[in-house]
Amino acid sequence: MGNKAVIERIEELKNKILDEWRQRPNETIPLCYELRSLADEHDDESARGFAIFFLGYCYYGLNDLENAQKFLMVSRTYLLKTEQWELLGKNYNVLGIIADCSGDHAFAIDYFFQGLVYSNEYN
Repeated sequence: MGNKAVIERIEELKNKILDEWRQRPNETIPLCYELRSLADEHDDESARGFAIFFLGYCYYGLNDLENAQKFLMVSRTYLLKTEQWELLGKNYNVLGIIADCSGDHAFAIDYFFQGLVYSNEYN
C-alpha cells in the first residue's frame, strides 16, 4: 500500500470507528485492531494511540472493564506523546469510572482530576 493509500485508509478507519463505537462496539473492535496494525506497520503513533484508546472505549461499552482498563492504560502514553488532549481527558475519566466501580475511590478521584487538568489546560 502506498503512502497516500495508507493515509486514506487510516482516516477511513478513524471515521468508521468514530461513527460506530457507541452503537456497535463488537463490530468496531476489529476496525480498531486493523487501525492499530496499520499504525504499527507505518510507525504512526497518533493513529496507534487513537486505535488503542477506542479499543478500551469499546470494551468499556461492552462492560469488559478488565480489557477496557488494560487498553486505556496503554493508550495514555501515545495520546500524551501525540497531544490528543480531548481523548486523553476522556481516557482519564473512563479510568476514573472503572476505578470507582471497582471500589477504588481514591484512584477514581485522582483519575477524574487528571482528566479535568488535561481538559482544562489543553482544550
